[in-house]
Amino acid sequence: MSESTKALFKEELGKLEAAKKICSDCRNKGNELIDEFKELVAVFERNLKTTIKLTSISDGQQVYLKEVQSELAREIEERKCQQELLEYYAFTDMMTGVPNRRTGFMALDRELKRLQNNESAYFSICFIDIDGLKVINDGYGHTEGDYIIRTFADIIKASIGEKDVVSRIGGDEFLLLLPERTEADVEVLMKGVFERIKGSRSL
Repeated sequence: MSESTKALFKEELGKLEAAKKICSDCRNKGNELIDEFKELVAVFERNLKTTIKLTSISDGQQVYLKEVQSELAREIEERKCQQELLEYYAFTDMMTGVPNRRTGFMALDRELKRLQNNESAYFSICFIDIDGLKVINDGYGHTEGDYIIRTFADIIKASIGEKDVVSRIGGDEFLLLLPERTEADVEVLMKGVFERIKGSRSL
């Protein structure tokens, strides 16, 4: 019997023990009521044992249910992580970590719809590519070319704001969406990008 079960039936077990002592007390020998009392004690003991047994089974079921619940919670969490990973792969360019072509054009579609619904809304768009990448790939290998692309993407990400979107739409081509940015804003931003590129030892 587990300690939790003993604690649950502490009072009943105590009364049963006291009743047994009365039955075994030699001073009660010859008492005509003691035999009937013994029978009542025996019935009480059987019923108590049955109740304890059922309770123990119930406790076991509760433990099992908790284990099942924990397993389900782990499985749900794993599936959630897998779903998030799949979504990441579906919308992200694996090489650079920026949104992929699909995500970039989805963002462009959202901006166009925003313009249709709001006549005062505006945004700027830039197409950027890397000159001479083929020469680098042919002369130094695609590993170096890929490194140049990743570094270029990192520079753009570090140069734009939270609402701006950069996506890789081709091998060395990037789409830059700049909501609520004027032509003058874009010129300043792109100047900063080119200065970072020139100042980078990686490019």
